[in-house]
Parts: sequence; C-alpha cells; structure tokens
Amino acid sequence: MLDLQGVSFEIEGENGTEILNGIDLKLYDKKIYVITGPNGGGKSSLAKIIMGINKPTSGKILLDGQDITDMNITERARLGIGYAFQYPPRFKGLKVKELLEMSASRNSEKVNLYDLLHDVGYS
Repeated sequence: MLDLQGVSFEIEGENGTEILNGIDLKLYDKKIYVITGPNGGGKSSLAKIIMGINKPTSGKILLDGQDITDMNITERARLGIGYAFQYPPRFKGLKVKELLEMSASRNSEKVNLYDLLHDVGYS
C-alpha cells in the first residue's frame, strides 16, 4: 500500500506558490486508480512527488509501511514505483533509426539496429 500522509508541495520563490496542501491518500495493492481534475490542479505534481522527481515540502510517503519520503527516484524505481508520461518526450527532427544510432554509439560493442528493435518488441 502507498500511503501519503499530509503531503504538501510548495514552489520556492518570492511569493511561494502552494501546489499541494496536506494530501492524505491511501492507494491499495492490485487496484487501479485514476486521478482527474482541471489543468493546474496538481495531478502531475502529485505523481512527481510519488515518483520522487520532486520532494514534498512537508508530510510523509510510506510504501508498505516503509518511509520512502527521502528516497530518490532511483531508489523508488527499485521498489517498483514508476511514472509513465501522458505525452512521452519527442526528439523533433530525429528518426527512430537516428535515435537508435545515437544510443548505440555510446556502447563500446558493435550494435545491430535490427537487434535493438527486436529487443524492444518490434517484429
């Protein structure tokens, strides 16, 4: 179970903008949840707080009773917490082949682009 206890988030600055205020929320295992609301309502901010992209100004986040509030995004990912963007980032002007070539160039071994596509499920 994911348990948010009094989670608040404020953007620092001259006036300090409060985005989330004292959110209490329990999300139980093996359930599907949908969070809806208007633009600017705090949905993405809440998701980023849960994922560890942003740190809450106050409150606690517990996962199965373990306090994960101060864990970073990598530590939370290892516990199975992930974030899927509604609109994934796009690389304007790049073709898939060029993006794969850029990724493969960082690998010291020779990489076959068709093997990479096969690995991600393209057939």
